[in-house]
Amino acid sequence: MRNRFFLVILVVFFVFFTKSSMVFASYVTIDNKGALVFDKVLSSETDGKDISIKKLQDSPASSLTDAKVLLNKDNGKLTLNVQSKLGNTTSDVTSFRDNIVEIEERGDVKKIQIGFSNDKFSISQNGFTVYTSYPIEVDSKEAAVLVHSPSGVRNLSILPYDAITYVVRSNIISKTAPTVNSLQLSESDKGELFYAIDGVKGVNLFNVYKFDVPVKTTVSATNGHVLSVDEPIWYKVFGFVFG
Repeated sequence: MRNRFFLVILVVFFVFFTKSSMVFASYVTIDNKGALVFDKVLSSETDGKDISIKKLQDSPASSLTDAKVLLNKDNGKLTLNVQSKLGNTTSDVTSFRDNIVEIEERGDVKKIQIGFSNDKFSISQNGFTVYTSYPIEVDSKEAAVLVHSPSGVRNLSILPYDAITYVVRSNIISKTAPTVNSLQLSESDKGELFYAIDGVKGVNLFNVYKFDVPVKTTVSATNGHVLSVDEPIWYKVFGFVFG
């Protein structure tokens, strides 16, 4: 009886551990040399009948260092398209939601995770996630992240964490809003790609009372320029008092 009990515990632990590992695994990783590395377990489940994926898996890394990876959604189907020296292949990754593509840290490029959740594409970096409805492309050689917006293919020269760091250092906000750990990436009518950031600015009233003022700001995702700052009217008028 005791042996059976321990056997059940081991089975439950194995199943839980396996599923947990799958959740955090990436379908494809771009390593620090720019090469594509496919997770053989995940891709075998998704593309067991796709010989092209197996060919990519078994190919030398040197042949996968100058590839383009596009995460797209069409008619409810989530697809991952890979263009490399070996050819073009498309995989159905509808069953994945979290880290579909991961870019390893390389030089000035911090670790980036790209996925799909809340019915939107997501880009995560250093604990912050940006959501967008635009398909996401990755250039493996340059570790560049691009989006396919209505105005065309745009390079995200400024990534989410960089945008937040800039507005904090510029004293536009003191920190992001307490309930916010995600941003929205959108495009204006003029074709400006921007992050919408909800933050707060710490105010010190005569060194007696401290409180936070809500601030909304938008930052260009292509050059890092602050496009707008939305503060309460009273703070715009009397802000100098709290300088």
